[in-house]
Amino acid sequence: MGNFFSKIAQSGKKGRAFQVFVMIFLLVMAASLVNFGDKYNKGADWLSAKTGQVVNLPKIDVLPFRLGLDLQGGTQLIYNADITAVADNERDNALEGVRDVIERRVNSFGVSEPRVETNTTATGDYQVVVELAGIKDINEAIKQIGETPLLEFKEESTEAPKLTDEQQKELDAYNKAAEKRAEEALGKAQKGGDFTELARQYSEDLAT
Repeated sequence: MGNFFSKIAQSGKKGRAFQVFVMIFLLVMAASLVNFGDKYNKGADWLSAKTGQVVNLPKIDVLPFRLGLDLQGGTQLIYNADITAVADNERDNALEGVRDVIERRVNSFGVSEPRVETNTTATGDYQVVVELAGIKDINEAIKQIGETPLLEFKEESTEAPKLTDEQQKELDAYNKAAEKRAEEALGKAQKGGDFTELARQYSEDLAT
């Protein structure tokens, strides 16, 4: 064992070559444990049972492998976005909005690692690309996503709402009464009335 560590610690070409060999060996062992962790755990259980639990090797966490579209197969859908009615400076945001809508729909169905991405082609077309691993029926994929997403942009109205004649009369009467109460409260306050009490009194009157 001492000779082994002395080889690792020694300098020179031989020492560096041995260090590289040890590093590669450790990396291979680590990769093997990741790839064949379940077999290692079974072997550790077998050894523990055979030795009456005298030898208990540590267990390792088995990482689940999920095959993507390239290995598992699946469906790829490409939606061409019609954004001719959207301003140039809003088109990227519009496309991201559509992508978010589709992604929420896909995630709600529990598809394994779906990919929903935006893409702009060389010809300037805006696209949303959807990849669904494990779903090979295109019609089923379209059914899961639902109808073609539609994102509408509407400008907020800055015009004040128009009141009916009756509503306008009620508003005028309310404003007139509020103005009268404010003048009364101000007059009493100028004569030395308690401001806090006046504020409470006239606030209650206004509320009723």
